[in-house]
Amino acid sequence: MSFNIRLAEEKDLAALHSLWMEIMKHHAGQGPMFDYDVQYDAELKQSLADRIKAKEQRCYVAVEKDTVIGCIFCRINTIPPFIAIKKTGYIAETVVSTKARSKGIGTQLVQTVQAWFDENNCEATELQVAVQNEAGVRFWERLGFKPSTYHMHRLNNSPS
Repeated sequence: MSFNIRLAEEKDLAALHSLWMEIMKHHAGQGPMFDYDVQYDAELKQSLADRIKAKEQRCYVAVEKDTVIGCIFCRINTIPPFIAIKKTGYIAETVVSTKARSKGIGTQLVQTVQAWFDENNCEATELQVAVQNEAGVRFWERLGFKPSTYHMHRLNNSPS
């Protein structure tokens, strides 16, 4: 499989939306943080458009022929001065199309993002992965990531 990685462009928005919906399906049933409210689809599309244009964020896409088969969203965070690490890279959504998985695309996307973080003197890279996404946890662990905190939530006004 031959693919290249580049910055996302406006022409990629439909493909980014499809990949985003694919990740939501993958996480279906893993809790309300992954429940997609279809009535806000226009807002999702606008959010994706805004994110690919933002200066402090990047979205890279993996493209095979003319088809987007993966994407990764990332940003650089400045940390308060009283914390030892001053700047981190944050990896947000990382999605490879189901039919293109296990071919090194996700790893290449992460390496591309890591190069951008390195160019910008990020001292650490962080991300979140769903606890129930066992394949995702294994992927990130293979790339050297380790758990450091638990990101927890509960629905307000519901039994504990």
